[in-house]
Amino acid sequence: MGQTYDNILLSLLDTYSEQEMQGLKQFIACDYFNKDKSLLLLLEGLQQCMAARLPLDATQRRKLFCDLFPERKAKQDMLSTKENNLLNARMSLLTRLAEQFLVIQSLQNREAYQCELLYENLLERNQFRLLQRHLRKAEKKMQQGEQNSLSFHTLAMKVKNTELHFLHKTDQLDQQATIGAVVHHLDIAYLLQKLNLYLTALTMAEFAPDQSFDRKIFDTVNEMLQIATYANHPVIRIYRTAFRMLETDDTDAYSELLQLLQKHHTSIPVRDVKDLYNTVSNFCIRQIVRGQSQYRRKLFELYLILDAKNLLLEKGFMPLKRMKNFMALCGQLREFEVALQVIKKYRPYLQQEVKHSVCSFCYGAIAFYQKNYDAALKNLHKVKKINPAYDVDCKMLILKTFYHIDKDYNEATIQYYKGAQKFIMAYKGLPTERKKAYHNFIRILINLYRLKHGTGKITFQRIKEKLKQLKLISDRKWLVEQLDS
Repeated sequence: MGQTYDNILLSLLDTYSEQEMQGLKQFIACDYFNKDKSLLLLLEGLQQCMAARLPLDATQRRKLFCDLFPERKAKQDMLSTKENNLLNARMSLLTRLAEQFLVIQSLQNREAYQCELLYENLLERNQFRLLQRHLRKAEKKMQQGEQNSLSFHTLAMKVKNTELHFLHKTDQLDQQATIGAVVHHLDIAYLLQKLNLYLTALTMAEFAPDQSFDRKIFDTVNEMLQIATYANHPVIRIYRTAFRMLETDDTDAYSELLQLLQKHHTSIPVRDVKDLYNTVSNFCIRQIVRGQSQYRRKLFELYLILDAKNLLLEKGFMPLKRMKNFMALCGQLREFEVALQVIKKYRPYLQQEVKHSVCSFCYGAIAFYQKNYDAALKNLHKVKKINPAYDVDCKMLILKTFYHIDKDYNEATIQYYKGAQKFIMAYKGLPTERKKAYHNFIRILINLYRLKHGTGKITFQRIKEKLKQLKLISDRKWLVEQLDS
């Protein structure tokens, strides 16, 4: 992966792992699913295209056509309309097979959906002994699995619902009542999905405060949550605590949420645990942006927990944002040894195309916090474009470095500061809150710079008052340190 393709099929195939590609080839070679063996040739041709990172232009399309239809031999450099249509038809067939392969592969990993389809067929065919064998296996497996997860309750609902239909079909419904079990698991599955959606909505609202959503659509769950069985469910408790933390900025809710995650993380799917920890870390970041500097230590300790639990990686890679935040925290809290260990440990897990720039940024950040400003600038100037968050933070570190290294007033530095303000406000990838926080930081920094070099009319007391009045400001702690120094 690494290139964006205009062609839908190439874009899809580029997401396949090596193992998945081998599976797709076996799938296409199977007569039951496909009788057109030329599609294997097409897939191999497209693989060669992707390996060379070539676009599917007229030259490549002609080559593919000649490989697929050697008896037709394209007469011109560009394919005719009829020839293009022939090639497109084969590519459409291959796209459908690639999609079908993903469905079957996903079905193998989602037992609840497998069971639903299989059980339904066995019931229709009156294969009750075989069905009961499968139901017993499912019950045993559920007892050994993550019994608080959405997947568990979804599977349990399918199993109990099948048992209900089995009892009804065999005239045993009066002997055993399973409706209550079906309803229980159905309700839990519904609640978990709706609460997860609400958490997503709250998280999105943080990054787009101007786009509100109607919270009344989630009121329907409140009555269900009055039932003790549901209210005491561990994952539901976790969600409700997360809502309290996000909606009220409650420090106690933050601590309680971490305790609940620590207690129940082994009975929740890893993906859900990661999402919930991401919610906690984003909450800490928001508090830091709002000037609550005590959350730096909280976020640092949270990253150490994630590191110890091997939860920092996403799909085999270290997220760039997380790496940047970890380095900033290590620097601000003077945890330099931890920073160097983190760089060494996670360097192999950074995306190849930005690995050098990310590491240069990290070393530059650490050098800055160690007050080795020459080394900081040397490393920061090696950083090429990575993404909006890195680009802005790299610029902010350079601004601070200039503040420290300028022994005399330099108008060029002021102009650089003002240029940085415009750069940040024009950057579309940043949330409004972050833009304001960075913009306000630079305003105070310009005043500090002038005060430091005895230019302008701004006074120490006036800067202090301005800083106190601003609710949204980036790195308030650093500015206060400069005022006090």
